[in-house]
Amino acid sequence: CVKSFSKLLSVYALPVLNTTPDTVICNDSRVTLSVSGASSYKWTPANAVACDTCASTLIYPNVVSRFFVKGTSVNGCVSKDSVQVFVRSKPMITYGGTKNVCKGNSTQLYASGAVSYKWSPATGLDNAKTSNPRAMPDTTTNYAIVGFDDVGCHSDTGYVKVVVNSLPQVEAGPDKKINISTSTEIVATISPDVEEVKWSPPDAIFR
Repeated sequence: CVKSFSKLLSVYALPVLNTTPDTVICNDSRVTLSVSGASSYKWTPANAVACDTCASTLIYPNVVSRFFVKGTSVNGCVSKDSVQVFVRSKPMITYGGTKNVCKGNSTQLYASGAVSYKWSPATGLDNAKTSNPRAMPDTTTNYAIVGFDDVGCHSDTGYVKVVVNSLPQVEAGPDKKINISTSTEIVATISPDVEEVKWSPPDAIFR
């Protein structure tokens, strides 16, 4: 004798996970990892994420890390995916020291070690977003410089001071008229910061 049995077998599709793509962040930064396509989720390592069962979770990696996520559908089917997070160290920039200029003159600033730069304040600079702007401030100014790499990670802030010195004050006195073959004394008035006085033409000066 033969006896038959039948049973309906349901086959459910695996959930298709849509996960944050591999990404690059700056050191000491945070990033949100997200996933969709399933009913519930489990991130690992659990101690490296802010919420290991959330669809979106914050992470704070200090080194290159890979994060794994398991998504479970309402029917209990499971799919897995992972996200690698690359951590960039901040760029290290070098820059010049204090500059001294006379009022009305300019000086060259420079920085190196980054892809792009930002100087501030922009006042007195011909270009605040270049590595080597020319500076001609009206008064002594302390310029801050920050360098950025190709993904926007920024360096520590550096400072370059431009000291603007006032022009010396010199007054030769009023015009004079004298007879031929005679001499006269010219008394100049100068500011205290003058260190040297030079008259011209030299062959007409006796002392």
